[in-house]
Amino acid sequence: MFRKIWANLKAQPPAETVITDPEEVDRLYSYWRKRIALTSFFGYVVFYLVRKNISVALPEIGKEFGYSNTELGVIGTALYVTYGIGKFVNGVLGDMANIRWFSAIGLFLSSLTAILFANAHSIFMLAFFWGLNGWFQSMGNPPFARAMCHWFTISERGTKFGIWSTCHQVGTWLIMVTGGWIVAQFGWRAIFYIPAVIGFVYSLVLVWGLRDTPESMGLPHVEKYKCDSAIDTTEAEKLDMAEKQEGFFQIFLKYVLLNKYVWLLGLINTCVYIVRFGTVDWMVKFLTEAKGANIEKGAVEASMIPLFGIAGMILAGWMSDKIFKARRAPATVIFFIGCAVATLAIFYTPKELVWLETLFIGLTGFFTYGPQFLIAGAAAIDFGSRRAAATATGFIGSFGYLGAVFSSLGSGIIVDRWGWVGGIYFWTAAAILGAALSAIMWNAKPKHM
Repeated sequence: MFRKIWANLKAQPPAETVITDPEEVDRLYSYWRKRIALTSFFGYVVFYLVRKNISVALPEIGKEFGYSNTELGVIGTALYVTYGIGKFVNGVLGDMANIRWFSAIGLFLSSLTAILFANAHSIFMLAFFWGLNGWFQSMGNPPFARAMCHWFTISERGTKFGIWSTCHQVGTWLIMVTGGWIVAQFGWRAIFYIPAVIGFVYSLVLVWGLRDTPESMGLPHVEKYKCDSAIDTTEAEKLDMAEKQEGFFQIFLKYVLLNKYVWLLGLINTCVYIVRFGTVDWMVKFLTEAKGANIEKGAVEASMIPLFGIAGMILAGWMSDKIFKARRAPATVIFFIGCAVATLAIFYTPKELVWLETLFIGLTGFFTYGPQFLIAGAAAIDFGSRRAAATATGFIGSFGYLGAVFSSLGSGIIVDRWGWVGGIYFWTAAAILGAALSAIMWNAKPKHM
């Protein structure tokens, strides 16, 4: 029995029987691409409900326990440290694991730790359980990225993966737009209980709705099925054959550790996450303290970050595919510059002009989530091997969560010492640095499938 369970947990081998009927291949690909994309999309929405709920809870946690911004930053940092390490470790494991079981176990355990967090009563226990949640949260993105890599071609990733990646924003927006009301009506602990229950239920949906690779179902390689012309097919097939002759360590060494573009993408991702989590995690508190908003109004305004981010992510993906021909860096540079301008504008907009302030908050999300998807999503998959897609995603994602650590703890320290203007300039500087690093990769494009 245990041997059978272990076999199901591992990445599934190619099926012994290969489907050759073109009509059957079309039918199965059409059905399973939709089912896997939708199941994983809503799965990651739920992962975010169990993670970004802390953004709305922070002001009330600070009031109840009398914590400073620096101490609140310690709690947030606990998740980012474990998530960053876990994203790399679970990225490696995700390439060797069955997508459906790996992600479902992570969501179930994340939901459990969220309940434990809500019942903690000291900064040590709050940080401990939130850090534990971070580890289980890191079991979500790598297997989903692996699924998108295996079921969609390189020419589709900018657009299709861009649309899929809006799950980040949908989850964040849902918990923020409802979170203020939940906290005001039922207290901050309810914002952890409710998403946890949803997480328990959806972990079962993941097991039902997902499958591993097309080859494990007897289907052909997706690039061959779609006849993708964005890459040199002859060269790609040579590389693909070479990968089959190499062990996982050789693939990991060649396409991750010794890949200059993967390291550069990691540094760029650090900048993305400083801005991303600086604005998302601290915006409600910024609006209540610097702009005089109440928590419900502040949460609704802050929810414009992920809402506008949906459009930004889709546009950035489309631009990278259609305008820049599968090059991700040019769109990233453009979006980073827009992010820097919008972030500064939030602070200097008079608080009486709420509509304009809300617009700039939304534009910050619009310009932040474009690079977030392109760097940690499409480009990470592009420049990693198919067999190391989750590993490359996890590796680059770990750099992002190094940025999240700087953003969470760093923003708390900076705001306590220099006020909110210091936090705004910190996030703006990160966006400018991200644009400069992205420009180095302006013409970079992957060669393999």
